[in-house]
Amino acid sequence: MSETGAGSSAQFAGRMNRMLNDAALALMVSVGHRTGLFDVMAAMPPATSKEIASRASLDERYVREWLAAMTTGRIVECDVADLCVRAMGSTSSPLSTRCTTRRGPT
Repeated sequence: MSETGAGSSAQFAGRMNRMLNDAALALMVSVGHRTGLFDVMAAMPPATSKEIASRASLDERYVREWLAAMTTGRIVECDVADLCVRAMGSTSSPLSTRCTTRRGPT
């Protein structure tokens, strides 16, 4: 295999890896939207997974797993010192349905 071919193969593998990771993250964003977790988080100060789960009336274990995916995807930030999570950027998440109209985010 030529040097160009090896580079192309590695580039393709990297592209596929990124595509699959982004697809998995998109599915997790959909879960957050459908369960109302983004709405709950937008209405709260930084909180633990237990507090978020309680406010959303969901099982804490699944909220913790979802938050781990959101943290890895850089959708939310986790403060390691107190294990509080907050949405990236501003206090009001653009992923919250309260911030969305038919024309798109406001």
